[in-house]
Amino acid sequence: MGIIAKITLDMKYEKLIVSGVWSDGVQWDFFISETLPEDIPSVSVCGLYIRDNSILLTNNHRGWDLTGGHIEVGESIEETLAREMLEEGGVIISDSRLIGYKLVKYQPNTLNKTTGASYPSMALIPFFLVQTDKDLVAVDGDECTEARFFKFGSKEVENLGYTGLLHEIIKNL
Repeated sequence: MGIIAKITLDMKYEKLIVSGVWSDGVQWDFFISETLPEDIPSVSVCGLYIRDNSILLTNNHRGWDLTGGHIEVGESIEETLAREMLEEGGVIISDSRLIGYKLVKYQPNTLNKTTGASYPSMALIPFFLVQTDKDLVAVDGDECTEARFFKFGSKEVENLGYTGLLHEIIKNL
């Protein structure tokens, strides 16, 4: 049984589990939740593929990172998740489940480096657990050069700066 199947159906609540600040001063809070607030836009998406006490990471311009990216114009959250997981992680999703979201509080006039547009004052980054019943395919190489599984506690996972967040997510599932 995969980790998605182990998530109980009674997770219909919101629970703040960790807060943080990015290096550019942008503050965020992470909530465990099966639903997204309807009045706050989503700007990016993150997919966590966990297997055998390991998580899939991608190697991009920042180094090893979680799989995900910005939502393109006209794209749904689910379409973005599928595209990013395939492009960056080589994952063809067979199942996914929303497990929470990062509520990001941007400073006025914070620009999206991809689009050049200003971020809203508050935005969401939904986090999904994903599974696949297919072999991983090669990453596209444009944004990421490699995708690999790393054990929790490895230096690559610890260096993400998401260690506390990942630990709290797994603990609260």
